[in-house]
Amino acid sequence: MVAALALATDTFVYSVAIPVLPRLAARHHLALDSLGLLFGTYA
Repeated sequence: MVAALALATDTFVYSVAIPVLPRLAARHHLALDSLGLLFGTYA
């Protein structure tokens, strides 16, 4: 039971989290950068 759960978690992490997380982080970082540029310009 525990081994199956660990295997499922590993499969999930390798198939979903690794491809998706960098993309999400990049998008979030880009949004923060553009907000910073806007506020930096008008400050």
